[in-house]
Amino acid sequence: MRIGILTEAIARKGRGSGIAFRRLLTHILTQNPGHKVLLLHYTPDPSEDLYQQAETVILPPRPWAASGAIRSLQLDIVHYHGGGARMPIWFVDAKRVITLHGDAISFLGYYQGLNWRGHLYVKCLKRFYLHAMDYVFTDSEHSKHLLAERYDLPLDKISVVHDGVDRQFRPLSLAECEDVLDRYAIRRPFFFHLSHFGWRKNPETLLRAFARSKSRDSCRLVIGGKGWENPQTKQLIDSLGIQDQVLFLGFLPKEDVIKLFSLACLLYTSDAADEL
Repeated sequence: MRIGILTEAIARKGRGSGIAFRRLLTHILTQNPGHKVLLLHYTPDPSEDLYQQAETVILPPRPWAASGAIRSLQLDIVHYHGGGARMPIWFVDAKRVITLHGDAISFLGYYQGLNWRGHLYVKCLKRFYLHAMDYVFTDSEHSKHLLAERYDLPLDKISVVHDGVDRQFRPLSLAECEDVLDRYAIRRPFFFHLSHFGWRKNPETLLRAFARSKSRDSCRLVIGGKGWENPQTKQLIDSLGIQDQVLFLGFLPKEDVIKLFSLACLLYTSDAADEL
């Protein structure tokens, strides 16, 4: 069986969807030696070791031309990841499957933070692309039913594959992880949130929920991830009066994330569907 996998998503190394896709791809390459796997991408990347483990094909940048290049490979299955306005699905006669990590962006009526291609995809093309797929994979039962309802997809066309957990993520003793407290000037107790900043993560509700928490006077909110120190977020924090109780750490190495998970008294998360 000849399988083509579009690998553009692994360039998002600091984001959850990119990390999850990279793990999925690593598993495919190590566990399925009987299949011919071709990695399809747009730009050569000598630093990415996954491209040394399978045959790679560089696609032309325009969707129509990329679709023709994929068709010429005579594949049995083509795997897409995450979607996007430039998805090369035209003329592809192989079975087409896609993996989607939820559909939170569809909750945002204003689609804040998207460029014009993102607006085009969400408003016009996503329904068409999903119906053009032979199968859809997503990461939770909630996402499965949301996709089925929002895009009129039959439930038997969607399967749930839960994200795996790295074996390094386990509870640690205080002695194993307390060094991060001094390194980041954190005092306990604290709530912890980890994400790459994005409006689809509903940061406003996250911050407002902390501001209304009865524990805000005794706990701090520690936030890890890129992009949080922006003018809009700082303005909201100031208006809520929690500027002395929120600590931004920026990008964190995995080892420190594991330690902070063990030390936090509460893990905070939010989604575009959440409301106060």
